[in-house]
Amino acid sequence: MAERAKKPAASRKNRDQERLYRPGKLSVWMAVWSVLLLVAWVLLIRKDYARPWKDYQAEFYEAMIRVEDATSKQVATSSEANAAAVKELEQKLIALEQQEEAQGVPAKLDRLLAELDETVKDAKQADAIFKGIKGDHAVAKYHFEMARMQAYEAVRGTDEDRGLDRATNDDVEAKRAFLNDLSDQWYRRKREAENLQVQTQNLEAQIASLRAPKVALEKQIQQLNNDVTLQDNKLTGLKQKYENNQWRNAPFIDFISPTIKIRQVVLEDIHDDWNFATNRKVDRCTTCHVGIAMPDFGNPEIVGTVAEPKHGVEPYMRAHSHLDVIAGPTSPHKVEEFGCSICHHGIGWSTDFARAVHTPENVEERLAWIEKHDWYKAKYIEYPMLPLEYVQGQCFKCHKEGIYDQVPYVESLDHGYVGDHITARDAQGNPRAGIFAQRKITNDPNDPRFNDPENRILEPGEAYGDYALPSAPHPVDGSR
Repeated sequence: MAERAKKPAASRKNRDQERLYRPGKLSVWMAVWSVLLLVAWVLLIRKDYARPWKDYQAEFYEAMIRVEDATSKQVATSSEANAAAVKELEQKLIALEQQEEAQGVPAKLDRLLAELDETVKDAKQADAIFKGIKGDHAVAKYHFEMARMQAYEAVRGTDEDRGLDRATNDDVEAKRAFLNDLSDQWYRRKREAENLQVQTQNLEAQIASLRAPKVALEKQIQQLNNDVTLQDNKLTGLKQKYENNQWRNAPFIDFISPTIKIRQVVLEDIHDDWNFATNRKVDRCTTCHVGIAMPDFGNPEIVGTVAEPKHGVEPYMRAHSHLDVIAGPTSPHKVEEFGCSICHHGIGWSTDFARAVHTPENVEERLAWIEKHDWYKAKYIEYPMLPLEYVQGQCFKCHKEGIYDQVPYVESLDHGYVGDHITARDAQGNPRAGIFAQRKITNDPNDPRFNDPENRILEPGEAYGDYALPSAPHPVDGSR
């Protein structure tokens, strides 16, 4: 066989250099997909991080700082007006110190303080001795009772035991004498400790009496100066937390200690029923409505009114009405204990405006919400948020006493309509002062609801039909 011809070296392929794709093309595709992956990852992080509730909460804290800043300026102005009073008090304080110096009050105070110090030391020492003797007395009492028990057993025992009778009796008498001696020491030391305690109290009273005039003036001066200091400290704390520490809310580190975060109320004893399961009711409404229980955000002098707000306080930032009854820190229905959705309905655990099922009051509000909040009407929600005109009817969920036992600030609990200011009457027809009566849905014979069976005055405690409670009327577009 003829020997195969060898290929030239230049034409031989090095298998280490073989590629399925051209290196340049592979690198280009790798770079393209890497950039696309990076962009998708950035968009994902942004979508997850940029939640609307964070903007609402940040806007509230900005408004809160503006309110506190304005309050600080107002307090500072008041402080300037009180400057003359502070100066007058300081002059009185100087005159008082001079008068006390002339009367020898400082020297007397020094003497009383030194005497008080010695008396306190003696009282502590006497108390320690008394407690020590008290402990020895308990031990001696135990030994005495044991010896007396042994003597009693010897009397009742055999002839041999009776031979120990005299020695046992001597031991009992010795222990009795020792116990009596300790008792005398105990009562004596107890009286000594009590007397020293009385002396200490008398000395403290004398010192307080000598210091009282000066302390009263110092407290007045401190009170006038504290208003500015406390308000400045409060404002500084807010700025430090919500302005200077914004890095705590940055992506990837906002899980450590963010200043903008989900706020929720968990009601252990109330569960949401999902037909196939139940879970504890969770309300996150205060995530956006942070100021719902803050009295300052319900004070018109501070934040203005809804029509004429001050410091950029929008309606959702304002406090709940009647904080002394609902949601306030001293009310019987604290937001931390009752939440929001048990009265207002809606999806309490949602932090999205539309998914929380906010319900507009009218068409104008609905159009404004669509433009501002991307609102849409949620489907398949059994209890969407109630319009405000129906919310008071939810009081009947717990307050089932009837219309004659009114809940404060609730004018009527019938049909969801506000009653006329007419004195109600009891079952005997006697007027009941201070109670608001119901009214019918309509008194107009041309109204198609006039002949409706529900168009009547309910009996005390009665509720039925579509308006029966604890179920609530479903809101509809437009008016009933």
